[in-house]
Amino acid sequence: MTQSFTLAVCAEMVYEDLPFVERVRILDSEGFAVEMWDSTSKDVAKLESTGIPIVSMTGYLEGSVSDRENAHRVIETAAELVETAKRLGCTRLVVHSAELVAGLAARPTFRPLGQMWFTARDTMLRLGDLGALHGLTFCLENLNTVVDHPGIPLARAKDTLEIIREVNHPNARMMLDLYHAQIGEGNLLQLIRDSLPWIGEIQVADVPGRGHPGTGEINFSAIAAELTVLGYEGTIGLEGWVRGDVAAGLDQFRKAFAVE
Repeated sequence: MTQSFTLAVCAEMVYEDLPFVERVRILDSEGFAVEMWDSTSKDVAKLESTGIPIVSMTGYLEGSVSDRENAHRVIETAAELVETAKRLGCTRLVVHSAELVAGLAARPTFRPLGQMWFTARDTMLRLGDLGALHGLTFCLENLNTVVDHPGIPLARAKDTLEIIREVNHPNARMMLDLYHAQIGEGNLLQLIRDSLPWIGEIQVADVPGRGHPGTGEINFSAIAAELTVLGYEGTIGLEGWVRGDVAAGLDQFRKAFAVE
C-alpha cells in the first residue's frame, strides 16, 4: 500500500518559543504542510513573503453558523478574509457551529433547537457559494463538548456530517477532527467510512491531552491503514500540542501515518 495523503502541522501548537514565521519555515523544511488559526493576529506580509502556503486557517471572525440572529456575521467576516486566504495560498477555511471566544462558547447552548440545524445548513450553503466564487472550501469542524468546548450546539461529528450531507455543496465540506470525535463519540474507523465523501480535511491529536500521536489511546496506525484502503488523498493535519522535543514528536506523527 502507498500513502496517498499529505501531512500538515498546525504552527500554533509547535515551537511555541519561536516567532510564528520561523515556525512556518521550520515545518516547511521538515516536509510538512502548514496550518494556522487566526490570521488577523499574524504578519500576513511576512508570511506571504516566505512563499510557503498556509493550507488551512480560521475562516470567520465572529458570528455563529447556527444562530439566525448573527449567522450573517459569519458570512460577512468570511468574505473579509478571502483576500488574506488568497495571499497566503490558503484554500481551506475552517468554521464552527457556534462562535468561539478563546476556545469557549460565546453564548453557551446546552440544548440545541431545531431551528439551529436549519440555520447551520443555510449558512454553510451560503459559505459554499462564497467559496465557489473564489476557489475556496469552507470546512465545518466537529468539536467535543465534554472537555474543550462545552455549550457548543451541533458540535458532534454526527451533526456536522448531517449538515454537510444536506448542504451537498462541493465548496462546503467537513473538517473531521478525530481528537474531538474520540472524546465525544468514538468508533473512529466507522466514522471515517461514513464521512469520507464529505471530508475536506482530517485533523488529529491523541487522547487524552491533545498531544501528538503516541501520547494517548488512539490507534493511529489503524486509522492510517483504513484511510489508505479507502483511497483518501487529502490532508491529515496535526492539531495537537507538541512540546519538549518537538522534532521527536513530529517524527512520531510521521511514523504513525507511514503505510507500508
